[in-house]
Amino acid sequence: MFWAATLLLGCGSGDSSRSPIGAHDGGIVCPSRQCCDEVGWMLIAPVETGLGGKIDFDVGVAPNPHRPFDVRWTAEGGDVDKGRSQHASYTCKIPGVHRVSLTISNPYCEMSQDSHIECVD
Repeated sequence: MFWAATLLLGCGSGDSSRSPIGAHDGGIVCPSRQCCDEVGWMLIAPVETGLGGKIDFDVGVAPNPHRPFDVRWTAEGGDVDKGRSQHASYTCKIPGVHRVSLTISNPYCEMSQDSHIECVD
């Protein structure tokens, strides 16, 4: 089994503050504001593994040379390897259901997406 989602960064005001994804612009036009038009996907596979097992985390974001982005994966109950990469992996350490969070940001906005994985004995 796997978990997948489509991602869309919303628009920010263009100042130094960050705007959460909230009401987004559909990735098309942001009149008089800085746009965050990166559209992508998130994939976690498998969503369940045994202790010591690996789970792959992947995210795809449309590159924009004028607005580079940062990626940050975090997860409970184990270790994330290459957590600042589009392609990370997780090692299960503690049995149970654990939250996985992906944060994508650029100078104008930030969005986060959560999911869950399970480590079984």
